[in-house]
Amino acid sequence: MDSEVRHIRQDGQPLLEDFLCEAVSVPDGVRTAVLDDADAVYDLVQRDIRAIYPSCYEPTIVEAFCRLHSRDAIATDIGGGKICVLEADGNIVATGTLDGNHVTRVFVLPELRGCGYGSAIMDELERIASRSHSSVAIDSSAPAEQFYLHRGYRITGSGEWVIEAEDGMQAATLVYKTMEKHLG
Repeated sequence: MDSEVRHIRQDGQPLLEDFLCEAVSVPDGVRTAVLDDADAVYDLVQRDIRAIYPSCYEPTIVEAFCRLHSRDAIATDIGGGKICVLEADGNIVATGTLDGNHVTRVFVLPELRGCGYGSAIMDELERIASRSHSSVAIDSSAPAEQFYLHRGYRITGSGEWVIEAEDGMQAATLVYKTMEKHLG
């Protein structure tokens, strides 16, 4: 992140994220996750979902996202070589999954959003996808839609995820945007 960039709140004060970005060192780099990373990736994903998604989705949908991104699902994708992680100061601060040309599960520690870590993960996922694909696709959550549009993705349609009532939670339907970016 350019250290001269400052995001300003309505009251004229800089956002806390700007100071946090400066406190975290330059990323150690993006690498393929290993099974020993499963707990850290799971914790990061769950923290991000629980911190960000309640402002956009009802509780049933938030809980469904948490179940979708379970520890087992993450371990399975790590075992398949599909997950990348970004480390800074020896800690995993961002993650993303690539299945063919489909990007999923892109998350950044909530307190480090806006520091460029999501872009670093996406750069690597797109680079990997470009080896064998001319485009990359993503199903965008509401909180991430502007991020993907800013990266050159275009909306190609929409999808629907019907969530059945479970464990005292009401049924819900999530409508999401499908997006694509041409590579190369």
